[in-house]
Amino acid sequence: MKKILVGIIHHSSFMAESAVDSLIKQLPKESLICVLNNPEDSSYVKQLETKYSSSNVSFLYQDSPKGFAENMNHIYKKFGSQFDYFMPFNDDAVASSNLVDSLLETLNREDIDVACPKILNSDGSTQPVYGPIPNAFTHIFRHLNLKIFLRIKLISNFLKIISSALGMNSISQYISATNEAQDSAFVERLSGACFMIKTSAFSECKGFDEKNFYMYSDDSDLSIRLNKMGRKIYLNTNAYIIHELSASMNTKAYIEKEKSTLRFLKKHGSSLILLSLFRLVVVSSFIIRTIGIILKLHKLKPVEIISELRRNFEIIKIMISPIKLKD
Repeated sequence: MKKILVGIIHHSSFMAESAVDSLIKQLPKESLICVLNNPEDSSYVKQLETKYSSSNVSFLYQDSPKGFAENMNHIYKKFGSQFDYFMPFNDDAVASSNLVDSLLETLNREDIDVACPKILNSDGSTQPVYGPIPNAFTHIFRHLNLKIFLRIKLISNFLKIISSALGMNSISQYISATNEAQDSAFVERLSGACFMIKTSAFSECKGFDEKNFYMYSDDSDLSIRLNKMGRKIYLNTNAYIIHELSASMNTKAYIEKEKSTLRFLKKHGSSLILLSLFRLVVVSSFIIRTIGIILKLHKLKPVEIISELRRNFEIIKIMISPIKLKD
């Protein structure tokens, strides 16, 4: 029987218990769930440690906050060599009852190295996370809020034809992914919210790039490196997780998202022109947001003003600064 290592990082959602409960009865014998406290409220994790003291659940504690990539690598380095599969799993997610069996069945195929489930919102709608690998164009689309227009069939079909004719296949694929539900199929990318990977593949690509990605874009980076090694990623829509997305990002998360996006584009060969265009779009976007805050000062609380201005200035600073990647 194949053994699985599940990695769960507890942040501040206080939902890790639900995540563990949804998985623990599905796992093959001698598998392990490792819950890592990042750290947040250690008393909550201590309660979980007491509850699962007689189960195959282990607990790790960080002395200071670390990013997603570093934390998952830490779990893998600690236990990974003892297992056949590694499965990162978000602490704010709940697994379908057939998740483990379905992903294991997928990985029984020799030509598949990573198995991914469908990812649903709490209302049952599908999160569109398995589109093409993001690039400068797709991130520009995000910042210009053009995605809403892509949901209009006439516009999206026209743009697909034009982008395909011009050889801009990633844009064509991105537009398709915006409107079309995906069936089980090979995909370009995995989602860090949940995937199961053969430990041989995870070891070969040396895990997540924790040096360049604190949080965000680490899963897209891993996907590219797996693709380059010839490792195949497969989406099995017979299995799913319900992933609770927070309604809003805090200031640190927002800043880290844009910093990671810039590092990702630099690392994976975006041209100087496209990278400059992306920077220009982001800087312009946050200058406009800053003007908007100034115009409605009388409607905002001081703490909101400080938080939003700090976020905007930090992101503008990141976008106009040189990008330094670590080896």
